[in-house]
Amino acid sequence: MFKGAKKEDFRRIASELELCVSDKLTVMDLMDLIKNCDRYKNDPDSVHELANLIIDERKSEESQQLELEKIREKAKVDLEIARIRAKDIDNNVEINCNNDSSSLDSLIKTIERVIQPSSVGVQKQSEREGEFLNGQLSPSAVEFEPISYKGKTSREGSSPGVRDLFTATSYA
Repeated sequence: MFKGAKKEDFRRIASELELCVSDKLTVMDLMDLIKNCDRYKNDPDSVHELANLIIDERKSEESQQLELEKIREKAKVDLEIARIRAKDIDNNVEINCNNDSSSLDSLIKTIERVIQPSSVGVQKQSEREGEFLNGQLSPSAVEFEPISYKGKTSREGSSPGVRDLFTATSYA
């Protein structure tokens, strides 16, 4: 009888049956009070039905509270994980920024070394050739290395405007 009921369930059943309930009553006292009331004696099935509804309602509320507590705990864990990840990302960004700035500094120094003329003040041949092509240098200031080749030369297949030019078929 009243399977799975707790003291609070018996109190609620007794109050629904309009019985006088005090805080000092034990579970056994509450059960005796309910069994000895007129409603229980006249219609025990309806009192059992009421008891089952009250017990099921309490269990449902408890399970909802447990679910809410699980959700709260999961939210706390997710929030803590998000905080840790945010700190980790911030640390990685700081490290990457430091690495990027040092990498950038070394890259700038390397580029400056490549771009600057040598200590003797001699321009690289490719730079002088570029100046020649732009008309900034005279042809005598630029030294071109001749291409040495061996084999046959051919004028065949050249376009009409370039008949003077010839191509080498093999280079040394």
